Amino acid sequence: MATIRITDLKLRTIIGINDWERDQEQDIIINITMEYDATKAIKSDKIKDTIDYKTITKKIIKAVQPSRFFLLEKLTNFILDIVMENSFVNEATVRVDKPMALRFARSVSVEITRKRFNKAIIGLGSNIDPQRNIQKAKKLLAKKFYILAESRFVRTKPVGFKDQPDFLNGAVYLETELKQGSLRQALKNLEVQLGRRVSLQKFGPRTIDLDLIVWNDRVVHNDFYERNFLRKAVFEVFPELEVK
Repeated sequence: MATIRITDLKLRTIIGINDWERDQEQDIIINITMEYDATKAIKSDKIKDTIDYKTITKKIIKAVQPSRFFLLEKLTNFILDIVMENSFVNEATVRVDKPMALRFARSVSVEITRKRFNKAIIGLGSNIDPQRNIQKAKKLLAKKFYILAESRFVRTKPVGFKDQPDFLNGAVYLETELKQGSLRQALKNLEVQLGRRVSLQKFGPRTIDLDLIVWNDRVVHNDFYERNFLRKAVFEVFPELEVK
């Protein structure tokens, strides 16, 4: 990870709750810290592979100076929204100082930090004590990740190997700080924890299936296209998904 800092950006805007503050622009001092993965930029040495901090600064100046705010919290979050529009930024902190806002103090400031979380849809399936194992899987996922939504779970007929019980299938939509590869490994670890064993029968019975289906609005598993019940579950938790 690398860090870019914009230090002591001084602007003027309407900020405050007093009558005179609503008519008179005041100085504010903005400090921004942006964390990002610089691996690609280090290799390419090209501006397209890094955070264009000049463009971000111009956007902040253009947006902030003509605006009107009552609270520093609102202003700080407004600036943070602009910073987080840049997809390279994984985490950012914005601090806004209001000089001379308090008698005998140099300034008063508000600082807000925001992380960019990855969003994923996980397909769950089981046909060995499915009610119990699906419930256990959902509880374990909720302990490790923030669950945004959960689909209904439906009974489905087995595919491939027919001589086995019906499956119980559904999906959960979650947020995670993990990268895609790390999330896949975490799901495998949970499968083992729930009693999943390697089987020579590809479509045979299993205690639990935890498959990464959608990653940051992108379908990453072919079962989405091949299993109608899975598509329905995905759209149930994330109706806005656009499939290319």
